[in-house]
Amino acid sequence: KVSQSIQIILDTEPGERIMRPTFGCGLRRYLMKPNTTATRALIQRDVQTALKAWEPRIDVKSVVVTPGDDPALALIEIFYAHKRDGKQRNFVFPFYLGQ
Repeated sequence: KVSQSIQIILDTEPGERIMRPTFGCGLRRYLMKPNTTATRALIQRDVQTALKAWEPRIDVKSVVVTPGDDPALALIEIFYAHKRDGKQRNFVFPFYLGQ
């Protein structure tokens, strides 16, 4: 359930949900941007901020954004601990920048 929630947060744009206008991560703003270190750093910051704001069941340990095999692919790796049991887990979200 937590991984599903993370997926929803990353897939949602702020303003998409009428009753929660600030919910989401806003990754679509990076579509058609170059897959550079600077872009990946901005993605990392936005993902970390969104998860801390919208997923209270986890402690985000780190977010790592690396280039994939495809020049348009950025792999977002989220390392977190579930607050209930303390288990360390990770979630990988492939994000295509579209170039």
